[in-house]
Amino acid sequence: MEEKFFSLITEIGRQKITNAVALGKKVELSTLCLGDGDGGYYEISESQIALKNQVWEGGLTRVVVGQKNKNEILAEAYIPTDVGGFYIREAGIRDKDGDLIAIAKHPETFKPIGEFGAYKDITIRMILSFSNAANVVLKVDPSIVVATQKDLQDLIGNIPKMIDTDAFERIEHKNKVDGYAGLDSNGKVPKTLLYPAEKGLALGEVEDTAYRGDRGKIAYDHSQSPHAPSNAYSKESMDTIVDDLKKGMLTLGETSSTAYRGDRGKLAYDHSRSAHLGLGETLGTAYRGDRGKIAYDHSQSPHAPVDVYTRAEVDALLKKLMEEMNSDIYALILGLS
Repeated sequence: MEEKFFSLITEIGRQKITNAVALGKKVELSTLCLGDGDGGYYEISESQIALKNQVWEGGLTRVVVGQKNKNEILAEAYIPTDVGGFYIREAGIRDKDGDLIAIAKHPETFKPIGEFGAYKDITIRMILSFSNAANVVLKVDPSIVVATQKDLQDLIGNIPKMIDTDAFERIEHKNKVDGYAGLDSNGKVPKTLLYPAEKGLALGEVEDTAYRGDRGKIAYDHSQSPHAPSNAYSKESMDTIVDDLKKGMLTLGETSSTAYRGDRGKLAYDHSRSAHLGLGETLGTAYRGDRGKIAYDHSQSPHAPVDVYTRAEVDALLKKLMEEMNSDIYALILGLS
């Protein structure tokens, strides 16, 4: 898991600051102590009164109030070059009474000394957030304020940016309005820094001449007028693009090289997305297409009228008729005899 590094005001620190606020006194920060965490990281606590395993303690070399947040304090301590041979994983700040006011979990750093084959300047910084930083005395012993080699190199590197060492003038004023002009190799102000009237330039269209004022005014006014963006298409380019688009557009029709009517296409699409019935012989199903076709064709063929006799009815009538005829014939025979 990724380690998180932070600082805390201890319970003793909060108590002392609260008492200082109530009594109108101040808490005086004095020293910064370092430890190796007894061989590894651990979770620091506000209840601590000491580091887990302290390896060094020294006076604060710089203590300032935050510029943006006046309740923040930046405390620094310089570890001398001849001190080292230990790892730094925890840090704390003590007051003049030796009480631990703040504690921090510090990124692991090794402080070597000469016997390890290397020297290293280290400045430890802690940022502390107080509810009322006005009740904290920022006291630094002037005898232990030191400048590292890097501090001196940074200072030397910044001198040319601040001072013209030949004229002892501030470099940001050079070649500026109300400032001063640098001289060329002949000890004169370069022509490029003189006003056109002082140069006595003639009209022309080359590097060391002045352009005609009327044309310059026209060019300036044109530069201030609205322009199409640099990536805009010309009319000819747009005409070509439109022509190409027209060539690639399809006409309406029902062939492979045309586009189908949008309204009908919409109907077909909506139908394709709607629910369809499955095959079956119930109320919520569709009947087989082949049998449905037979039924439909049958329904369209000629049929006998609905008031005709059935075969059974015809057979019954014929039987009755035969019985009646036989009876009549029998009676006729009896009569003749």
